[in-house]
Amino acid sequence: MYNKKIVNLKNLLAVNEVIKRLNRLPRWTSMDNKSQYNELNKQALDSNIACLLAKYAEAHGKTIIWENLPKVAIYRAFQKAHIFFDTRRETIEAVLEIGGIPKSVIEEKTIEVIKEHTDEDFGNFICEVLNSYEMRIAKASRRIGNLVELMELSLSNNPNVIEKKFRQIISSLEQYSDIPGLLEFSNADGSYFDVLLQISSQRNINRFNYTDVFSDFSILRNQNRWAVQMAPINCSVLGHEFDAATWGYFIGLEKFEDEKIATSMWESLLTHDQPEAYTNDMPSPFKKLIPGFRPALGQYEEQLLKVNLYDKLPDFIANFIRSNMMDAPENKHLFPYLKGADYLSADSECWRQYQMGSRDTYFYKNAMLDFENELKNGTYILPPNCRRLHDYFMRYAFACVKDFLKLEAELENEEI
Repeated sequence: MYNKKIVNLKNLLAVNEVIKRLNRLPRWTSMDNKSQYNELNKQALDSNIACLLAKYAEAHGKTIIWENLPKVAIYRAFQKAHIFFDTRRETIEAVLEIGGIPKSVIEEKTIEVIKEHTDEDFGNFICEVLNSYEMRIAKASRRIGNLVELMELSLSNNPNVIEKKFRQIISSLEQYSDIPGLLEFSNADGSYFDVLLQISSQRNINRFNYTDVFSDFSILRNQNRWAVQMAPINCSVLGHEFDAATWGYFIGLEKFEDEKIATSMWESLLTHDQPEAYTNDMPSPFKKLIPGFRPALGQYEEQLLKVNLYDKLPDFIANFIRSNMMDAPENKHLFPYLKGADYLSADSECWRQYQMGSRDTYFYKNAMLDFENELKNGTYILPPNCRRLHDYFMRYAFACVKDFLKLEAELENEEI
């Protein structure tokens, strides 16, 4: 059960460390993997699949406690960042069997690690979902996410290796066959799977044969949000969705003290950049430069979403996604907080760049200070502890570039 002690600066910093680790943690290292296959991207994909699968199960008679889904995602994020890393679960379980150690130790140690890095209240809150139906949905979704990534990687890897792994994943899904929608979402030849490929946004030319203007899919996991800056760590649009959703969840908890609202914010931010699969990531300075461009872009994005996403799904799922979009009428009262989460995620990404050694003043002088000004004038809102996290990011960034900011100011004042 939620209490006010959960959202404090110590816990937020621990979550930020997890997100940083996920951004750095590679996947598929036993294969010809690519840098965009990291755990932050995978958590974004898995969480989106879990929401869709849960909605399908609910429409087919299952009771879903939606408030459990973000907690399951955060539990898994801590587990991957501090327990599993890139080690296959099968390897760990084989070693446990040889040592006569029960498999339950994995869960026990995950709980210990979460509480060690945060506190008792936070750990109890996140881990209360361990035996829930939503945890089973999340586990099934992770395996479906593996299928999606494997399908993408099949273009550049040994087909025999791919086929073997494909069979292993399909076999592991059998234990979740009672979940409505599992077969539909895991069928690699079906329309639902095509939608998951779009969410993952790895275009497969053998699967998409559209001939109209909407055929040119971009790749969210390939889009570096800081492409023209000196950014030593790649922060993709796909990973940013999980990053922003996580901050949105804690902003919602702190501000409203209501798990339902916080969960709604988490769901909204998980898909807030999905239109960029069709338009590419347009930097905010460009969208602000041309009067009337932003609302026109919104209309264009809605057309793209309709043709490529909504029309390919049953109404109950399409309406679920549509109502969760950040600019949906249902979210008007939450918009300043949702954008706050969006930009707090950008803060975290800028902090990661400085952690990696960048001294590009843009991150502080433009991205972070612009957000600071929006907070001061009330355009976007962060509750107190989340604001303290923003302040920490700002102080860290300023410490990294203060000498360079001084040098830039001196050069600007020199006579030419």
